[in-house]
Amino acid sequence: MRTRTRLNWRLIIFSVVMVLVTAGVVTWMILDRRAADLAAMSTPAPSAEASAAVPSSTPRPSPSPEPTESPVPTVYPTVRKGDRGDLVMIIQQRLINLGYLTGRADGDFGSRTQQALKDYQAVQGLDEDGIAGPKTMIHLFDGSSIPQATVYLMPGDTVYHTKPYCPLVRDPEEIRLSDAVRRGLAECPECR
Repeated sequence: MRTRTRLNWRLIIFSVVMVLVTAGVVTWMILDRRAADLAAMSTPAPSAEASAAVPSSTPRPSPSPEPTESPVPTVYPTVRKGDRGDLVMIIQQRLINLGYLTGRADGDFGSRTQQALKDYQAVQGLDEDGIAGPKTMIHLFDGSSIPQATVYLMPGDTVYHTKPYCPLVRDPEEIRLSDAVRRGLAECPECR
């Protein structure tokens, strides 16, 4: 019975942290949009004569908004090897969902979690340091993550194939996407 209650508390804490991370990202997006709207509102409307002189099909560059400070600073924690707790469990679960980590989320940031995070960072084009810093944390939860996948490699090729039935593939070697990215291989144009 006690295990079930403990699991429910972990689920509640996981949900609260996810809501807070999502709220931080949404707040940042709203504030960024508001700054753009304010900049657009402060730009004077063109006169009728100026409008007539410029054809309507010509795009007009919009002024870039002045940098503004966010009234509510968003703090993203940094999580690294040796850390423990619910936030580590949330990161592990996200890595499991994306295919970078196997097993279950145990809340202990060990070597397997660190390697999974490095693989994730390699594929996403982030610094491959195995630390879940602010950039990695935002990227993990913003919905733009590329999942880990099995890709196919022909000996001597400079490209990897995402489809085993690509016409250019004959008896390929199977490797992980993160390993293909680390080797500097590009995606096959036929597989796109």
